Order: sequence, then structure tokens, then C-alpha cells
Amino acid sequence: MRRLTQLITSILYSFRAVLYSGPTGVRILMYHRVEPIENNDGQYDQLNVPPEIFSEQMKILASEYKVVSLADAIDFLKSGVDEIQKKPTVVITFDDGYADNLEHALPILEQYRLPATIFITTAFCDQTLTHERYKDRESPQHLNWDNVKQLAKNPLITIGSHTITHQLLSEIVDKQSRKEIIKSKEIIEKQLETKIKFFCYPKGNYSSRELNTLDHSSYRAAVTVKPGSNSIETSMFELKRTEITARDNSKELHKKLAGAYDLLHRFLDAKRERSFEKSRRRKKAAFR
Repeated sequence: MRRLTQLITSILYSFRAVLYSGPTGVRILMYHRVEPIENNDGQYDQLNVPPEIFSEQMKILASEYKVVSLADAIDFLKSGVDEIQKKPTVVITFDDGYADNLEHALPILEQYRLPATIFITTAFCDQTLTHERYKDRESPQHLNWDNVKQLAKNPLITIGSHTITHQLLSEIVDKQSRKEIIKSKEIIEKQLETKIKFFCYPKGNYSSRELNTLDHSSYRAAVTVKPGSNSIETSMFELKRTEITARDNSKELHKKLAGAYDLLHRFLDAKRERSFEKSRRRKKAAFR
């Protein structure tokens, strides 16, 4: 399956001058972990990009792309994408707030002077909750508040909210959904004594209700897991992102940044949305 994917995306990439001749806009990259592979018993983890691979990817971004902060990208988008077409423009983001973002990712970002946004889940920072994917690990997986404060002081790093408890927002009641969005912002702002402007939907899950909450909040923008590049027409509360993995060598990274994976990713995203919808229906039926 992976070889077939690479073949299809290589064909699409070879025709990029025709398929992607319009404005490239801003491509927001989605990372999670930057952890040595031996920490995971040598097993491949889709959410993890080991430091040596992450470093190679950052080297490519630094030399061939214009990497900007999320705040600058939004300013560019609001002013029109023509301003940023001289060089493909990229934003780096991390979800969940893992301790390795500080230990392993930050030194590499500093080496190449690349800005990034880290979306944190407040209960993870309290160390009262762990991402379900890593709940069986003994050592703390997430940044604590001292770590977050250290990151926030770095001019390259922007901190954003990823809710309080990392729940699927569309599957909880109105009051809970609003609390996850608004209260998480207040918690982080109190800890860091600075305004938090950016939000990230856990697992990319949201509905019109969450969009309405954000639209009436003081957030500037929110990122999803919907694939593709962002243009002036993109909703600021539905910014698209491109997932980067440990399997993205130089060739695959260039293909992803050119949009060769977008068609496949849109198919997978539609499949994921159908799964969420089935889950919502089951839960509604259970309460009847």
C-alpha cells in the first residue's frame, strides 16, 4: 500500500506545474512528537519523527522554504497570498504538548532559527491526564507548566490551546464544549501571563457549534487536520494542515509540500469524518 501511495503521489508530483499552477498559499505542517525511536522500543509511531529525521526535515525547510510563525502566516493570508509567492511558505505546528518538544525539537528549531507553534492540553500539563495513545508508559510524556513557561519565553515559540482534556468536541454537550475551548485559553493565559490567540481541535474534530464558539471568542485562528494549503479564502477557524511523519524523506517531504498528497489525504479525511459521524449517531441513540 505504501509503495502504491508513493507511486501515485510521484506521478502527481511530476505534473505539479499543471496541477498546482495556482497560488500555493500557506502550508501548515502538523507534528506531534520528536522522540528517539529507541524510547518506543524501536517501533514506528506515526505521531513521532525521531530527532535525526526531524533535523533533516528542518534543514530542508530552512534552505528551500519560507518558514513563518502562525501569526505572520495569518497576517499574510488576510493581506492576500500574492505577497508570499516568491518562496513557498510554511508554518510548523505541534499537537498535544509532549516533553520531547522541549528536549529534542527546540534545539533543532533553534539551530535553524525556525518558529513553531505548540498546542498544549492543560490537563496534560497538570500531569493529571496523559494522551490515551501513551497511557501505559511510566515516565511523564507531556510538558509540565514549568516546561511550557520555558518554551513561551523563547522568541521562536508560540503557545496555543488544545483544550483541557483532549475530548472529541462534537460529541460532548454544549457547556463542556465551550469550557474546553474558552476555559483552556484562560488557564494557559493565567499560567503564562500572556494572551493566547490560537486553537487546535483535538483529532481535528469539530462542528458548527465549535466554529460559532470560536467566532465569538478572542482567538485569532484555529487549525484542523483537513489537508491542503491555505489561501485568502480559507476560514481562519478551519485552517488546513499537512501531517509530516518519520517516513517523509527529502523526496516525500517535497511532494507533500507541493500538494501531491492532498488528494489521498482528502480521501482519508472524508473517511475519518464518516467514522466520527457514526460515533455521534451511536451516542445519540444510546441516550434515547
